[in-house]
Formats: sequence, structure tokens, C-alpha cells
Amino acid sequence: MKLSDYLVLLSCFLLFYETSGGFGDVPENGPEINNGSKEFLKALQKIIGERVEELIDKRSEELFLKLERKIENVTETNDQIKDLLQQQAPTLFHYTSFNTQFSDVQSKVTRDCDKLTNKRKIKLINETEHYIIQFISNMRSYVSKTKTAIQTGVVRRYKDISSDVDAISLKTSERLDARINEVFRNYSNLELEVEQTIVFFATLSENAPQNDEIVKFDNVITNSGNGYSVTEGIFTAPLNGLYTIHCSFLVVNGYVNVELMRNDNKIGRGYAAHKRHETTGSIFVTTDLMKGDELYCHKLPDYSTGLIRGDLYTTFSGYMIR
Repeated sequence: MKLSDYLVLLSCFLLFYETSGGFGDVPENGPEINNGSKEFLKALQKIIGERVEELIDKRSEELFLKLERKIENVTETNDQIKDLLQQQAPTLFHYTSFNTQFSDVQSKVTRDCDKLTNKRKIKLINETEHYIIQFISNMRSYVSKTKTAIQTGVVRRYKDISSDVDAISLKTSERLDARINEVFRNYSNLELEVEQTIVFFATLSENAPQNDEIVKFDNVITNSGNGYSVTEGIFTAPLNGLYTIHCSFLVVNGYVNVELMRNDNKIGRGYAAHKRHETTGSIFVTTDLMKGDELYCHKLPDYSTGLIRGDLYTTFSGYMIR
């Protein structure tokens, strides 16, 4: 059996037969068991104890041997290190000496570099200061020359501009005077045009004939601007402008077609018919007229069977808008 097996048996034994003073021999006043069992347990306890002691002794001996080997290895390694140190002692001495010399050289080089650096700095500062002073002097000279040139150019340019301004002022003054005179002339003409309001209004006193003749509105109510001719029944535009023309007529016994003419060209037509009652036709036109254009109304005989009634029922009127 292995040691672990003996330990398991021992643990089971101790759990079942525990005493108040600890673990030891089988108790005298414990649970009743036969004499053979007691002897077996005692024998088992003895065997386990002997086996445990044997294993402990064996394990201790193995550990002691391993420890001795470790000590021997360490001792051997120490001897090797001592031999190596003895062999490398001259080299270590030379290295220590070299390290000391190198530190001295390094310190000296550092001090020399610091001295050279300081001298170089001072030299650079002096050179830079010299360059700055020279640059400032050159800039002052350049600024002075530039200032003088600018002043001279400004004065010359001012004189040129003054001459140009005087010439322009003279020409502008002449043009403004001419323009003002023209505006006043136009204004005067406009006042005259405004004062000459163009408007006319005329009516028919008697019934108009049936032939192809101009309807002459013989009863003139208004004729501002003297554009309407009562003898001819024609309105002649006194001025260029936009005009509104209106013709209204009452028909008796039949139907009537009336045309509004401008310089013998039709620009409007009206129609009316008398059935149970008399009816009125009309023409309303807004048109541009040039000075001298003629407007009039005439009845179409081939398309008219009735009469155009007078007695102020038929009118012809117009006025200039602008």
C-alpha cells in the first residue's frame, strides 16, 4: 500500500474514535467493540506510525542529499568566479584606469567647448549688432529718399490734377449752363402744353342723313385746343400724345353701322338696331395720335337702314391723356 492509502485509513480511524484529549490510543470507555477489533486497530495504528516514520526518514535523506549537491555546485561556481576574476584582474584594472582618463578628457573637452561656444556667441552677437546698425542706417537713408520722391511726385500730381480739375470745371460749367437752359426751355414748352388742354365735346342737333357722309356734330359744347371743326365734323390732333375718343349714337327705324376713322383708316365700329324700342350704339377708343392726325365718324349706307337721331342723343367727344 502507498503512504496515501495508510493516511486515508488513519484519518477514518481518528474520525470515528476521537477522544477529548486529542488523538492517541483506542479509548477504554468508547463505543463497545470486540477484542479482535481493538487489537486490529492497535496493530493498524502501529503499522501506520512505523510506515510514516520510515517515509519521513527516507524523504529527509533524499532532501539532505539534494542539498549537499546544491552546496557543492555553489562552491564550484564560486571557485570558477574567483578564477575568472583573477584572470580578468589586469583587464579590469586597465578598464578602470581608462574610464578615469576618459572622464578627465571628457571634462576637458566640455570646458573647451564651453569656452569656444561663449567666444562664438560673443562674436555672433557683435556681428549681428553691426549688421543691424548698418541695416537701420540704410533703411533711414532709403526712407528719407523715398519720402522726398513721394513729396515731389505728390506736388507734381496735385498740380496736374488741379489743372485737370480747372479744365473739367470749366467744361462742366458750360455743359451745366447749356443743360439748365435746355431744361428751362423744355419746362416752358411743357407749361404751354399743360395750359393747352386738349378736349372736345359735340352733339348732333338733327337726324343724320343715310348717305355715305361724315356725321357732322354741329352743336359744340367744349373745344379746348380748337381741335374739332364744326363745319367738317373732323377732329385734328393739335399735339402728339395719347388720346381717348368716344362716339355714342341713337338709332331710329332700323339698324345703323358707324365707323370711327383716323386718316381714312378704320380704328373702331359701332352698331345699333331699333326693334320695339330705340337703342344706342357706341365706339370707345384709346390711341396714340401724331400732330395733324384726323378723326371722324361716318355711317355705312350699305349696312344701315335707319337714321341716327339728333336732339343731343348722339355725341362725339375726346381728350388727350398725356
